[in-house]
Amino acid sequence: MIRASLGGICYPAEKPKLLRFVRDWFDQPQSAPWMANGTGPESDVGFKGVVSPHIDFRVNTSVYAQAFAPWLMAPPADKVLILGVGHRSRIEWSLDGRGYETPLGKVATDKSGLRMLAKKVPKEFWSDSRAHVGEHSIEFSLICLQALRSLRGIKKPFTFIPVLCGGLFHYLEADQLPEAEAPLYQFAAALREWWRSAEAAGERVELVVSIDGCHMGPRFGHPYSVDEPCLADCARWEEELWRIAATGDINAFLRFLQQDGNQRYFDGVGALALVMAMFGKESAGLIQRSGYAQWFEKRDGSAVTFSSAAVAHR
Repeated sequence: MIRASLGGICYPAEKPKLLRFVRDWFDQPQSAPWMANGTGPESDVGFKGVVSPHIDFRVNTSVYAQAFAPWLMAPPADKVLILGVGHRSRIEWSLDGRGYETPLGKVATDKSGLRMLAKKVPKEFWSDSRAHVGEHSIEFSLICLQALRSLRGIKKPFTFIPVLCGGLFHYLEADQLPEAEAPLYQFAAALREWWRSAEAAGERVELVVSIDGCHMGPRFGHPYSVDEPCLADCARWEEELWRIAATGDINAFLRFLQQDGNQRYFDGVGALALVMAMFGKESAGLIQRSGYAQWFEKRDGSAVTFSSAAVAHR
């Protein structure tokens, strides 16, 4: 069991305060509103999950509210696939079988699902367990899921599968596209099989894609400081990137990033590509961006961007 490490730092460490903290996100200007009276008619038409930031809660929570708003109206999931970013991982795709303990309680991993995946993917995928300890892209997602279920009065537990995704740097740097037998497609096929088998067993499966956007400026090793024209240019670049992602065309997505080698360090490359590979032809129109923000620090001329999106068929 991995213990959440950021309680009392990035969010309240006490359950009542943490629940109030999350509930307040939906009352901020420019954030999605909380559903009337805390309840609403459940709808699952085409809904598969959300794209959420993993930016520090102290920076921005309105985009979190925009990201998780669809979850307020969706039936509760039995299993959740969390695609995070391996900030400290040595490998492209990293799985781990440990559950999490947060101020809101314990969440177990989907043991049967992980056993199924272990038969389908290389052993290397399990070789970097240390990268999962203290990984905020997983921890923040679980905090959001637990809090929203508690606020909705949902007591039924859920299990999850944590995946840390890399940046597919090999393809971006070599100006190549993944071949049909590439680990990206093998892993996507295994996850698709797990998803469909769970649904066939009458379980509801949903997805959280926990990514931020671009990372620019001296803090991230760039030889320049970010200014207003740079931020405006980045916003236009990301608009195009998300437009391409919404088509579900992995090759077009990677070709766009290859144009400059992802010099803005957009950190959702692997996770978004995996979603597109998982859902195949269904992925056209699946990713619908709903929010966008930029965190600019004038003191060091650096910036991080982040978006929210629904993963759903119209």
